Amino acid sequence: MATPTTITTTVVQTSTQTVATTVQTIVTQTVATTATQTVTQAVAVTQTVTATPRHSVADVALRRELGSLVGRHFLGVFQTVAVVTQPNTLCSALAASALASLPPYSRGYLVMYNDMPSYAISQATRDVLIALRSINYGGDVLLHAFVLRATNL
Repeated sequence: MATPTTITTTVVQTSTQTVATTVQTIVTQTVATTATQTVTQAVAVTQTVTATPRHSVADVALRRELGSLVGRHFLGVFQTVAVVTQPNTLCSALAASALASLPPYSRGYLVMYNDMPSYAISQATRDVLIALRSINYGGDVLLHAFVLRATNL
């Protein structure tokens, strides 16, 4: 259920009143009043979400097996590893199996990016590299071919 959004609506009401008073002469007086009222109400916002395409079991199994090999034989040479991935089925299968297959002396961290187009991946990757440089990071950085293609590094 989406979080209710507060919407403020202003209602303007104008009324005209005629008052007749009889003394010696007839005096007609017209009075115009304007009242402003602010109404605040909570409205639930509905969003349309497009489902991601389904992948075959074979596609997911391939990523799982590949991730296991990468974790055991490639990432296992590092004491600490952070795997940054997008939250989609294939990337998540590869990243999770790679971290699960690390040797016991390695520490692994999973970092999830929001799903984003390639131009945003390019900017995010540059931001991460700039942040690492700003703290004088001296370790290794491994980039997936997809990231390299998106960033043109």
